[in-house]
Amino acid sequence: MHKALKFAARLLGVLLILLVLALGIMLWTLRSSLPTLDGEQALPGLGAAATVERDALGVATVQAASAADAARALG
Repeated sequence: MHKALKFAARLLGVLLILLVLALGIMLWTLRSSLPTLDGEQALPGLGAAATVERDALGVATVQAASAADAARALG
């Protein structure tokens, strides 16, 4: 009976470690799929500089030299 308890405790420990690893990988995957909201980023194909700013509600405002540059900056 003592060996069975040891085995069950080890199995539970391994399962707990696997669960923590799976949750960590899931969180990392979800966070890496979020867009970058701060900083500067080079974007090939623009005719002139373009800026994308967000207000307090997250609404994007684009300033660009042309409509094509604005569309490219929005993605």
